[in-house]
Amino acid sequence: MNKNIGRTVEFCLGLCGGIFGILAATTMLGFTIPDIGDIDFSYWLLSILLTSIFSISGVVGSLFVRKHHLLGGVLMLGAAIGGVLSQNMFFIMYLAFPLLLIGGLVALIRGGEFLKLFSKWWFYIVLALSIFVPLLLFQGYY
Repeated sequence: MNKNIGRTVEFCLGLCGGIFGILAATTMLGFTIPDIGDIDFSYWLLSILLTSIFSISGVVGSLFVRKHHLLGGVLMLGAAIGGVLSQNMFFIMYLAFPLLLIGGLVALIRGGEFLKLFSKWWFYIVLALSIFVPLLLFQGYY
């Protein structure tokens, strides 16, 4: 295998997806803010917080993709899944979801070491956290 594969495409896709995800979270701040006593306020605040965390993990994944492409790809893939579960409309509308998804999948598949991924313990933890944390926190809304 060629170990000197350039990862510029994955880096750019992950970085742009993470930045667009942060923009999606901050855009939600500009829309209607529910009253503090309203139950939608906690959903609104939690959605912004989780989307920001997942977007930052997408940026971190894009930074890791050059040295550790499997870890960077899993972080970007987890950020795409968790971001869309946290904030459906804005995360897709600002293209954060497709950019992070495509960047993560390209980072995982390109290079031919995809099957080594299933033996890594952190793969299962990142995917489980990105799926179950939003589902557990927003269980009344799904």
